[in-house]
Amino acid sequence: MHIQTFAALFLAGAASYRGGMRISFWAGLGLLVAGCAPVVGSGALGAGVIFFAGYFLARALERWVDAWLARMDFNRMAEAGGLREAVDRTG
Repeated sequence: MHIQTFAALFLAGAASYRGGMRISFWAGLGLLVAGCAPVVGSGALGAGVIFFAGYFLARALERWVDAWLARMDFNRMAEAGGLREAVDRTG
């Protein structure tokens, strides 16, 4: 971040306080975002994109597998194969 941008943000939200400087909450939040965005922002944005893409892909895959098992009548096949009894015994 350029020093001029930092100084402008700092002075815009700063007020005199007993000889020192006090920064308002929103100005401090702006400084935090401006300072961390180049370092953390791209990684966090990439992680968010991957997370949401994975979420929607998993939902689509779940619907596809559920529809495929329903077409195969998996519940009937599991009942005939004794899978339901095994699952009931496990709790």
